[in-house]
Amino acid sequence: MIHNNSARYLSLNLNRCNVPIISPDDIAKRFHTSTKGRVAGYGIAFLFFWPFAIPAIVDGIGSSKANKKLDEDFARKSLRDQTISPYSSVNGVIFVPTNIRRSEISLTLIDQQSGEPFVLSTDKTSVALAQ
Repeated sequence: MIHNNSARYLSLNLNRCNVPIISPDDIAKRFHTSTKGRVAGYGIAFLFFWPFAIPAIVDGIGSSKANKKLDEDFARKSLRDQTISPYSSVNGVIFVPTNIRRSEISLTLIDQQSGEPFVLSTDKTSVALAQ
């Protein structure tokens, strides 16, 4: 969460983070459920007994819906490039490689009027990043 307790409009651009940021889509894909093995098993069983087509279809559709919801959830909760209005807050998640220590992360905000940079660092401010 980033609080803008000033009268300034601040530009938040994730390219101004000092560590690489992993796309929420890439992270979500790592957690997608795969039905390949189960569908293959149902398919073999279907060759001998046709009712096994029903669970194969249901499983495939359910898994697809779950993956889509996961993608939407990660996208909705992720921090993105934006303008932070005066006296407002933004809340979001960024994903960084696991070898990055929390104390190494900083993000630079830019005052849109003056161009003045403001560096937010996890070891100097109240910026909270989930590990």
